Amino acid sequence: MAYPVTVEWQEHREPVAVACADDLSSLLDSIALEAEPDHPLLAMIHNEDGTLTNGLGAPDGTLNHITPSNDPPYMICVGNSEAEGVIDFYLAGHHTQFLMSNTVPNEMARRAALEYA
Repeated sequence: MAYPVTVEWQEHREPVAVACADDLSSLLDSIALEAEPDHPLLAMIHNEDGTLTNGLGAPDGTLNHITPSNDPPYMICVGNSEAEGVIDFYLAGHHTQFLMSNTVPNEMARRAALEYA
């Protein structure tokens, strides 16, 4: 089991250690509610397997994974490969654009984040 995990999402907040799936789900809910409609947030979930970044607070979410070494391969989710456009998510006040083809329904992103942790 990979718990505990550490979650980061805002530069002015300390990372939060999370010990179980219920607590992680509650924290992800809180982060999504904290996001402004035009500024959805990225939460970075760290464990010994690397970092899973989860987009929260937008109509759809996104996920990407970076290994502990920060070396490739980098993985990103693919939802509708024919979707066009981009979406901005924010981490520590900086925006990061993702292709709309790299978004998935929020419930799917949530299940993947909980499984990762």
